[in-house]
Amino acid sequence: MMPELPNQSKMWDAYGHALGAAAGLEMVMRIALLDAARKANPDSAEARQTALAAILRKTLGQTVQRFLVIYPEFAEHEVFPEAIENATNFRNHLAHHFLDGKMAGPRTEAGVQLIALECIEYTDHFRQVEAYIREVCTVDFDEFFNQGASEADKWVEDHPLGPKLADIKAGRLLR
Repeated sequence: MMPELPNQSKMWDAYGHALGAAAGLEMVMRIALLDAARKANPDSAEARQTALAAILRKTLGQTVQRFLVIYPEFAEHEVFPEAIENATNFRNHLAHHFLDGKMAGPRTEAGVQLIALECIEYTDHFRQVEAYIREVCTVDFDEFFNQGASEADKWVEDHPLGPKLADIKAGRLLR
């Protein structure tokens, strides 16, 4: 008889939070790049759309490199370049190699806790780097999100799962 595995939900929750924090960090840099493109091309919607398409094609590493070119104050900071390089490496590790060498970990409660702790450490790093960008960068991130509210509502309406939101909010499971 095989031993029962521990509850792994904390571990997977922490893993998901870490990947979400990495995505949030990437999104903040992409918004900053989009804002720079808007300022460089205030009268050309076509140029802004072209810039947006190019930004969305970039990997995290490419996004970081472009961000450091467009915002040299970050590249010249004594700690930021290392912090953002670490964030890129952490995100790539999470996305591509996180479970390498950890297959025994989720089999014990201590292993689950250790893996969750590692994910929490990554999450904290991503959030600190993002907070620093938001603090120092001249972009009004709140304005960006507020401008997109009507687009977001339309996106939800048009999404294939949009009609099921009422069921989700009511606590009924999707079927």
